[in-house]
Amino acid sequence: MIYSSTVTAAELVAAVRSELEIIPLPAEASFARWLGSLEQLAWSEVIRLRRAAHVLVDGGKVILDGLYIPDGEDRVLASDVCNVYLDGLQVMHGSAEEGYLFAPETAVWHVSGEQEITVDGAEEGSAATVIYYARPKRRNTLEGNIALPDEFIELAASCLRGEAYRAANEDVLAAKWLGDYNQKLDAFQNWCDRRRPGGGRR
Repeated sequence: MIYSSTVTAAELVAAVRSELEIIPLPAEASFARWLGSLEQLAWSEVIRLRRAAHVLVDGGKVILDGLYIPDGEDRVLASDVCNVYLDGLQVMHGSAEEGYLFAPETAVWHVSGEQEITVDGAEEGSAATVIYYARPKRRNTLEGNIALPDEFIELAASCLRGEAYRAANEDVLAAKWLGDYNQKLDAFQNWCDRRRPGGGRR
């Protein structure tokens, strides 16, 4: 992962739990779930790191299961795919109906399963390049480092505080910390945008 903090999930959660003014404290499993959801959101919707995978079209299908995935990253889902190329040419993204209407003159790709896309109009055995947004492995424990830059660990802390107070029905404190989280998320979006090629969201 390009963005991985030097702070572990266990360290952050211990620090947040020590600050909370609620009894009983939420279980560690709840914190792991909240942190995991934040990491997935941050990578899918904000960081949007593009990776490329090369596969063959088999029966009009591209099966994403089994693609080489770098260490620390999650399997590729069809919803992660943003572009498809056949022999170096970008394929139109559309619906199954558009694939029926335009193929074979114009190749069209669309989602056809959780880990499968269909490329209507592709010749059997065509070489396809799939461009997808990388995500960290889905977290279900507090093991490992947080998949965010060190500069934005407070983003995660605010999220965890807000979720903990919301779970305890402390609406005022929940609103305060979730508002802080939303501000930090906007700042993180701007930080990521400035680092993209061309300096903008893609």
